[in-house]
Amino acid sequence: MLEINGQAITVEERRVAYDEEKCVYDLIHSPLYSRARIYNEIIIKEFETRRSFFIPFLFFVEAYANRINDPDKPYSKQTWSDAYTEWLKTL
Repeated sequence: MLEINGQAITVEERRVAYDEEKCVYDLIHSPLYSRARIYNEIIIKEFETRRSFFIPFLFFVEAYANRINDPDKPYSKQTWSDAYTEWLKTL
């Protein structure tokens, strides 16, 4: 919870219990999964490990794209897919 009162800012962290398996199941069976598989696979990996992967993966994709001479954003689907395959090997 973030509360801003004039110049005073307070932050209170609250954790909410949720069914992780159901979240993963629902995500895999949603239309979003088929439209953005790699993004969703990373989200699932974050659920499973409780570690942040998305930002490091974006840096990896950028370095990979530069290495294969695909500097134009947004990168091609093939670049995203190939970078994801390479990135998984680094974990």
